[in-house]
Formats: sequence, structure tokens, C-alpha cells
Amino acid sequence: MRVVVLTVLMLSIFSIGAYAQTNEDTVVEEYRTGTILFRSVNSSDDLLPLIIDNITEKPTYISLTTSSYASQTVDELKTDIYVQKLVNGNWVELKKYTFTEYNTSSMTKIVSHYGIDSSDTHRAIFNHYATHEGVTHMKQHITSAH
Repeated sequence: MRVVVLTVLMLSIFSIGAYAQTNEDTVVEEYRTGTILFRSVNSSDDLLPLIIDNITEKPTYISLTTSSYASQTVDELKTDIYVQKLVNGNWVELKKYTFTEYNTSSMTKIVSHYGIDSSDTHRAIFNHYATHEGVTHMKQHITSAH
């Protein structure tokens, strides 16, 4: 199984860093509007050219919205979301959410994670997967701390 990885680390609400394993014909475009990350990849061999993730923290819960768009109908679209809390300088996983759809080209999910303390620092890690004919493309988005 071949895996293509694109990782983005959100260091602050306005800073974006990206690392892509690509060929010379690949163009990665991304921008952030508030807490929403938009990323598109213009490549003929990328199964997962667009992902959109959003995290909104309220006093008692975190709202998470995620969308994955494949370049064609794929066998499987999957997103894992990890909600984490900063404890003594280390990120601790509070909850993992997994969403999977089959024989589709897009998937959007919204989840609310309750039971948080707004005085704590939280983040979310979004792992997006598109699998077609045994090939899996994976992209990761790590939100800035909230």
C-alpha cells in the first residue's frame, strides 16, 4: 500500500507551515479564515485535493467541523479527529472520533465535544484518508491551541 502524506502544523491562528511530499506538477494552496483551514492540492495523482477543518471553542464544549473532498469517487473516505488538552506541557487525548463513508467523493461531519473547561488549552488533530484501489492518501491538520 502506497501512502502520500501532507502535514500542516498550525502554530498560531495566523501562521501556517506545510510539508508536502509531491512531484514538480503539484501545487498546494491553503489559507486560514478565522479558525477554518482551507487546503487544496492541484495534482493529477492526488485522491484528496481539498480538506476543510474548523474548531470553535465555547465555554462548555468544542465544535468540530471537517470536510474531505476526493478528486473522484473513492472506495473509502475516512477522518479521525483527536481532541487534546494541554496538561503540564504535554498533549493528552480526551477523545477520538472516527467517520467513514464508502463509494463517495465527499464527506462532511460536525461533532460537539462536551465537558471541557474553557480555562484549559485544547487543540484538535484531523487525519484525512482517501483510499481507492489499494492506494491511500493521507493528510493531517493540527489546529492551533485554543
